[in-house]
Amino acid sequence: MPSWPGWAGAGIVLVWSVWRWWRLRAVWEATGYSLTQDEVLVRGGLFFRTQCALPFGRIQTIEVDSGPLQRRFGLATVTVATGAYQSVSVEDIETEEAERIRDLLTRLATERQVAL
Repeated sequence: MPSWPGWAGAGIVLVWSVWRWWRLRAVWEATGYSLTQDEVLVRGGLFFRTQCALPFGRIQTIEVDSGPLQRRFGLATVTVATGAYQSVSVEDIETEEAERIRDLLTRLATERQVAL
């Protein structure tokens, strides 16, 4: 019985695992956020880079979500949205940091709310 199918399968699994590990690290390093004086800046994307700036006065909703795997590791996702259906998300932030960001953005958005 030939043994090459087993070795080929093991090689495929190894290459796939290395690719996933590299991609996970690269996505982690490519994602980030910053709070400036007037807006939230979010960057992300591995192959197609995106950068978005949301002024505090335009923020309407701020959500902190945490799936089962994120809860297991004490992480959460913060999603900030405007009334124009524009939203940005920052994933895999520590839960305490996500709640602090939510509270800070809520306060800043309330203070700088744009009149309609």
